[in-house]
Amino acid sequence: MKALKLTYQQLSRGNKLAVWAGLVAALLYCSWPLGYIFDPQVERYSLASELQALHHPYNWLFIVTDVLAGVLLLGVSVWLFGQAKSGWQKLAVGTLAGFGLLVALAALTPLSCDPATKACGPLIDNSAVLVHGFASIVSVVLLFVSLVAVHFSLKKVSASQTLRASVLVLLFGWLLFAVGSILEIISHAQGNTLQDYFITICSISIVAVVSALALYVKPTA
Repeated sequence: MKALKLTYQQLSRGNKLAVWAGLVAALLYCSWPLGYIFDPQVERYSLASELQALHHPYNWLFIVTDVLAGVLLLGVSVWLFGQAKSGWQKLAVGTLAGFGLLVALAALTPLSCDPATKACGPLIDNSAVLVHGFASIVSVVLLFVSLVAVHFSLKKVSASQTLRASVLVLLFGWLLFAVGSILEIISHAQGNTLQDYFITICSISIVAVVSALALYVKPTA
């Protein structure tokens, strides 16, 4: 931890701001606890995307949080891309930018119906559902790729053991989600505990990716 703190203190002001912007973006993205306050029925039993659906009274709140998170991550990615040295770092920054862009796009194309109840009609005729679904799915794939790229990029630099271990723990967390998803499908389990866990893992991954990049592309003050 001391090594991490020392490395952070040596960063330029811009990279320090990038670390904090990543933390704010992660908090905005992890908005599911607000669902229990503003739309508990949806939060407990529906997809997280339903919180942004046009027929829900507080949808604007969840749209705004995701759009702001996406815009912040796009800004961070633009700032860090010119500093990225290795191919792994460039891949991590590029996929982080893609994640931010698609998170914002998904929020800006909220659902007007619930696909889970088959109330949307043929999906081919509902472009908003298709765009929202595509952006939502591909965004988390890009975040995972970004985390994997960060893992390999940290092997190329004298990175903190704490940070390396944290990234490995997060990758294991993604694996647990995959196993949990399979078990949930097999057992027909109800509830959104696994979904909330996944959003939380994604949010922590955002912090890890941005911090690792900001710390180890590392122009100093």
